[in-house]
Amino acid sequence: MKREVVGPPISFGGVRAPISNAVRGGGFLFVAGQFGVNDSFNVVSDDIVSQTRQALDNLKALLAAGSSSIANVVKVNVFL
Repeated sequence: MKREVVGPPISFGGVRAPISNAVRGGGFLFVAGQFGVNDSFNVVSDDIVSQTRQALDNLKALLAAGSSSIANVVKVNVFL
């Protein structure tokens, strides 16, 4: 099965992490956990509503990068 990394690489302090935001394989798009952080990996607010909105925006952006959308999501796990 061919695998394709989707989305920008994840890095911490300029060091690339050995994980991917999303991977396409076997006709599926698997998206890693998303947080309420912006592109600079800064938490957007202390407010859970703002963080949740940002996490969902991050998810939508990754799905779009993988030529998909929220309408195609089959399963979501939420950890508070």
